[in-house]
Formats: sequence, structure tokens, C-alpha cells
Amino acid sequence: MATKSKTITYVIGDVHGMDVPFVGLLRAILKDAQARSATPRFVFLGNITGRGPNSERVVDAIIKLIDQYPGSTLLLGNQESIFLDMLLGELAEREFARWMYSGGQKTLLSYGIQEISVDYEDIAQTIIANYPHHLQALLNAKSYEIEGEYCFVNAGLRPGTPIAKQDPKDLWSIRDAFLEHEGMFEKIVVHGHSQTWHLYPEVHDNRIAINTGAFNCGRLTALVIENGNASRFLLTKPGYPNQLEQYELDTFRVRLSPPDAQAA
Repeated sequence: MATKSKTITYVIGDVHGMDVPFVGLLRAILKDAQARSATPRFVFLGNITGRGPNSERVVDAIIKLIDQYPGSTLLLGNQESIFLDMLLGELAEREFARWMYSGGQKTLLSYGIQEISVDYEDIAQTIIANYPHHLQALLNAKSYEIEGEYCFVNAGLRPGTPIAKQDPKDLWSIRDAFLEHEGMFEKIVVHGHSQTWHLYPEVHDNRIAINTGAFNCGRLTALVIENGNASRFLLTKPGYPNQLEQYELDTFRVRLSPPDAQAA
């Protein structure tokens, strides 16, 4: 009787259409899983589109990975939420115009849309006609995912609100109220969205941040969860997407100073 291989979860931060570091990280992940005789499970934290040059290519690759590796999933980020609203005809013209300046234009260009207008109905219909599987992938995307003691989400959680009762908009847009909260949540929150200050992961007692600026510097990060525990990070090296950096979890642990030291 064949032995069932173990599964390792790889949680990937904001790709933002940056297909070169994305491909480099995927190769490293597959090699890492093979070296451990494991099957990879991918969790994409959202913001896979926008800002970078090849959102269409990234979405296509993620759909194939989700089909190939059981249990893999895509979470909804703010970029995908807006993109989906546009495709469904539910995005106000003002919001559409704002999206063009925050990643939307690059997304549409990657889908071959050269002429862009706030009257976007024809744009949406063209993309749906050519990429119905992309629309379905966005419709299937989750707001959050739970694995053991971890909650995977794009932006974060609203403190004081149970995970099951969170406002979906908070899950892909919250910043300060979440980032500045020092208390514990129901789960340790693994998130992207807000770029880390030093462009490396951050490990707090209550959260793990892995948006390390793939668009700004080319560093794309995956958190590795083995045997139910977050153990290490795999990162692409800026300027050298086929070179990998690997660090243990505690390398990036944020240690708060005692109250008296902070006051000083």
C-alpha cells in the first residue's frame, strides 16, 4: 500500500502581477517540497493583480496551481475585489478612475485592453468573453482561510470582532486598527496588503506580515507551514529572481521593548 505523502502549506504574499519573481518563487517551492517528499498546498493572500506588468499571466498560473494541488486556494485582496466589481458592472465610475491610478490600468493592459474609458462595460465584456475562467476564479476566491492556529487573510482583522463576523471589506482593506493592535486574535493572523517597513517579513506575537514589496523591490515571500507550525520563510532575491533566500521564523521576530524602555 502506497504511503500518503505529507502536505506542506506555502502562503504567498502580494504578487501584484510581478510574474518574474513569482515564477522564481514557484520553482523554489516545488523544489523545496520535492526535497521533503511532500505535496505543496498553496495559499495566495490576494493582491495577485495590479501594479506589475503581467497580472493576466499570474492569474492564469494560479488557476492551474489550484487545480493541480488539492487544498490550494486564492483569497480576495483589494485589487481583486475592485477588479471583480468592474467585471460584474458594480464599480462606480469614480472608483474605476481611482483604480486606474492604483494598479487597475496595468491589470487591464495585461489583458490586452489598450483603450480605457470610465464607461467600462465593453472592457468587462471583452475580458469575460476571453477569460471566463478568470472571472470564475475571482468569484471562487475566499475572504479568509483557517488552518490550525492560523488565519490567512489579505489585510487583517478588526480587533474585537470574531473572525466569522468580520466585515469582508475590512479583510482586504484594514490597516492601522489592525497593525497597531497588540492584543491576540482568535488565531495568529498571516497577512499581506500593508508592505513591511524593511521589506522583509515581520513576525509578531499576534500576526505574521509577508508583503515584502514584490512590486517595489522584487522580493516575494512565502511562509512555510509544516506539521501545523509556521517554521520558515522562502524569499526571492531582489534583482535575482531565481536566487532564493531562506530564513527561520525567529529571524524576523519583532520584540517589543518593555514599557519603561519605550518611555525613555
